[in-house]
Amino acid sequence: MKNILPTRRRQKNTSTSQLVAYIVLLILLVIFLATVGIQIVVKTSVFLAGFTTKKTALKTEESSILIEPEIDNLPDATSSARIQIEGKASENTIIEIFINEEKTEEAEATDGTFSKEVTLNPGENSLYVRSSDKKKVTTKDSQIYKVVYINKNPELNITSPQDGSEVDKDEISISGSVTENTTVKVNGLPTIVTSTNTFSRSVQLSEGENTITISATDLANVSIEKQLKITYRK
Repeated sequence: MKNILPTRRRQKNTSTSQLVAYIVLLILLVIFLATVGIQIVVKTSVFLAGFTTKKTALKTEESSILIEPEIDNLPDATSSARIQIEGKASENTIIEIFINEEKTEEAEATDGTFSKEVTLNPGENSLYVRSSDKKKVTTKDSQIYKVVYINKNPELNITSPQDGSEVDKDEISISGSVTENTTVKVNGLPTIVTSTNTFSRSVQLSEGENTITISATDLANVSIEKQLKITYRK
């Protein structure tokens, strides 16, 4: 019995010492977490929040840098099959050119401008450009533009009077027909063209020989001109 009691006391003292050590360690851990640990947690949270904010801001910036591209000085009509497409877009973007819903050419808007020659189809062409980033993830389309390619010269037919005619009245009617979407001038004066592409205009004559000039101009500003020699004798 005498040997058992001291052994139990030693075990009890050891357990007490371990308990005290655990308590001290726990207190130190709490103190550490309450000071340095919280700072680490706060800094980590701030870092993650800042990273997320920057990432979100970057995505927002990337999605907002694309402005709607524009085409400058595009004609309503042209007599040339090849025309230069020029315009403005966001910097460092890729420009795809579509004609009648088909992609035909591609250009780069490195400095915010682009230029590319394209081929038109005879008749009306619907044209627009698409701006996209380098990875073609974000895109922006322009408005649709209309360009008419006229691949034939305008026609002008004079039906009345005949060239070289001689009349006894000081007024004569000039009549004829032209191709569609053509304007007519008689001696420089605008003349009405009907829905059937015919025209008529009265002209005052001077005694003797008169030169009458008739011109027809299409949408592409291509003109054809004819002259009549009409002699007026009283």
